[in-house]
Amino acid sequence: MSALSGPTRAGGFASLLGRLSSLARELVFAAVFGASSASDLWLAAARVPNLFRDVLAEGAMAAALVPALARRQQEAGPIGAFSLLNALLGVLLGVLGLLTGAMMWFAEPAARLVAAGFEQTPGKLELTSSLVVWAAPGLAAASLSSAVGALLQVQGRFFIPALTPVVVNLAVIGACVLGEGDAEQRVWRLAVASTLGGALGVVVQLGAAWRSGYRLSPHVRGHPALRPLLVTLGPAMIGVLAGQASGLIDTRFASAAGDGALSAVTYAYRLAQLPRSLAAVPIATAGLAVIAAALSRQEPATARKHARDVLASSVWVGLPAMLLIGFWSEPLVRAVYQRGAFVEADVRATAAVLQAYSPTALAFVLHSAVVAVLAAWGDTRWPMWVALFAVGLKVPLAAWWVSRSGVEGIAWAHSAIILGETLFLLLVLQHTVRVGWPRLGRTFVGFAVMALTLRVGAELPSAWTPGAAVMDLLLPLLSIGVYVLAAGLPAGLRRDK
Repeated sequence: MSALSGPTRAGGFASLLGRLSSLARELVFAAVFGASSASDLWLAAARVPNLFRDVLAEGAMAAALVPALARRQQEAGPIGAFSLLNALLGVLLGVLGLLTGAMMWFAEPAARLVAAGFEQTPGKLELTSSLVVWAAPGLAAASLSSAVGALLQVQGRFFIPALTPVVVNLAVIGACVLGEGDAEQRVWRLAVASTLGGALGVVVQLGAAWRSGYRLSPHVRGHPALRPLLVTLGPAMIGVLAGQASGLIDTRFASAAGDGALSAVTYAYRLAQLPRSLAAVPIATAGLAVIAAALSRQEPATARKHARDVLASSVWVGLPAMLLIGFWSEPLVRAVYQRGAFVEADVRATAAVLQAYSPTALAFVLHSAVVAVLAAWGDTRWPMWVALFAVGLKVPLAAWWVSRSGVEGIAWAHSAIILGETLFLLLVLQHTVRVGWPRLGRTFVGFAVMALTLRVGAELPSAWTPGAAVMDLLLPLLSIGVYVLAAGLPAGLRRDK
């Protein structure tokens, strides 16, 4: 059995539940709010703490902490990993306290930074800043959950960290559908429920860690491995923050495009990220853990094989996702979002943006894999420098594209930037780590066959088909089946014979 497939399957069920609950959260939110002024309010307010979420929680934290804890556990056993985590938490809690207080105190300037275009609508910016105050504490919950989850992953316990997002998503869904009131009142409940759900997720993670022997005891006395960890974590945080700055640029452009534009861009972006959420993140997370473990055992050849498996699996997921989103954007948006307050005009606006995001379906999954592999080898500087350079290009490129294509130009500019970042980091990975290139010939054959299937199916005369609605469902499923048959499963996702 593949070493990569074992950890992936161990947390696969919980991860699937987490991703499905995230999708359910998006569906409920869209049905309740549509692409409206109220949805703009929450999406802009949530952007403020989310600017730091990937920095202090899901992205950079996991990328640097998992390898460090794995090395410490290899050197000093579980007690060594526990002591390093407590030393880190002593620093992290101080940073989170200051940052959360600053977001709450400077909520109005923060809202203006994220969505300056809201000033065009009286009262909209003020409401956004009030929501920022309630959303800000959710950052601390997400960060603490990520840190404790990294410890559980190093111990080979993927189930609880992967399941924790379900708690937050259920709290958000409940806030959307329970109780009475207009859209603005529901948005207020949403902010409170999101923070409380995050806090409950931390309790769940700590309970699992307690059962494994960990005792929460943060301190600021230092630790021999803390300084190297912070040195590694610093560039990773800067790189992820640069990526969040790119999203901030998108939000500012969308906020000036009228009511509902920010919502349409956000809905489309999240659909484009769905392949990354459902498959690429679990693959990268499990891959990071097994690569770090192999390196800690001084087995570089094994680590490089796992790295090739991660890359091959990511391409295998990303190629058909890009094709489906490009070909089938409007039926996809209609199937996922069109219900309740999400009307036909919202479908068309979101689908146009989603089609422009289609190249990112491949770029997102591959970028996650490359950054995880580089992090396993302790290299977080290259992603940082590349991300900073990309942010410098983003403003003029987005301004030019928006002037030519309107709101869709935001997505085209983002697609171009993330594709360029990913290709450059792939070259860096091969030059510095020399993992070698995975075998992708059969995957590309499957991609070509899938593209031909979609093209032929779309050109069939209507008299030969069972109807547009049925074809919107059957053709994507048929094309995916053809792809899997032609491409087969990559090494990291199948059982060895």
